[in-house]
Amino acid sequence: MHVDVIKSRDMLLRVRSNWEAVYQADPEAQLYMSWTWIAGWFEKLGCQWIVLAAKADANSSDYVGFFPLQLRTEQRRDGTFHNELRTGGGYFAGYTGFICDPKLDRSIIPAFADHTKRLNWARLHLENIFASPERLALFLNEFPSSDFVTEKIQRPDEGDGIDHDIYVYVNLPDSWDAFLYERLDTKARRNARAALRQAEDGEYKITTPTAETIEDDIEALLKFWELQWAAKLAARYNPRLPYGMMNNFRNMLRCCFADNALYLPILWQGENRIGIQASLIDWKNRSLISLLNGRDLNVKRPPPGFVLH
Repeated sequence: MHVDVIKSRDMLLRVRSNWEAVYQADPEAQLYMSWTWIAGWFEKLGCQWIVLAAKADANSSDYVGFFPLQLRTEQRRDGTFHNELRTGGGYFAGYTGFICDPKLDRSIIPAFADHTKRLNWARLHLENIFASPERLALFLNEFPSSDFVTEKIQRPDEGDGIDHDIYVYVNLPDSWDAFLYERLDTKARRNARAALRQAEDGEYKITTPTAETIEDDIEALLKFWELQWAAKLAARYNPRLPYGMMNNFRNMLRCCFADNALYLPILWQGENRIGIQASLIDWKNRSLISLLNGRDLNVKRPPPGFVLH
């Protein structure tokens, strides 16, 4: 298996159709490994990035696997510096990793690991890596314990009693009525119907963005988010964190909207937005991924977040 290194935006643009073909063929591929997400993220990333691209041999015309990575220089507590290699989407994507032709994964993944070992790094972060145990073993087994130390990343204690390594998902039935009766108890079903009746009267409406409104819609969502979370995150971590996150959200929401991978319903009361919900559309896996929500904290009825969910 031959591995090339993609280092520039132009090179990444040239392999888009090849990337998307591998993405569609790989049963483990998910939206955060799509070309849309990776290309959009790398375009604004303020550090060096590369993509390891595998093909059956040096003369092959098409690639059969991609492994995006980013290289950062970090400072230790003692003042010395070291290189850290991270998965391409870290630390912002919900999932990270690699994609490959499933018929060749047993050759592609060890080749990725072998090439990774030869890069210049002191620490390798597989942050939020999404891979089956079999695929992950194919990668990690190339890093023998005699030469490398492997440990689970410890999440900071945020004091909220939530395990942030647990991701919640819901399998949706075929219809809204089936969801109401099969998934909700009587009280929740009654509340859902009552909230929607309120949201459907003449004072309220629900819209989705157009090319003319998307910038204003994104800024309104980020303002809601800022008012609810910025001060808490700044106090808990550092003052710059929430605004760095907002810049990341802004960039990726724009990229996903441009590629029809964003669902952004907006609840209005009169001329005012009172709730906005951003979900990513994973067309390949027929999934919605909740990314970001915001609401007017002064509005209690109908509850904007509940209505949009």
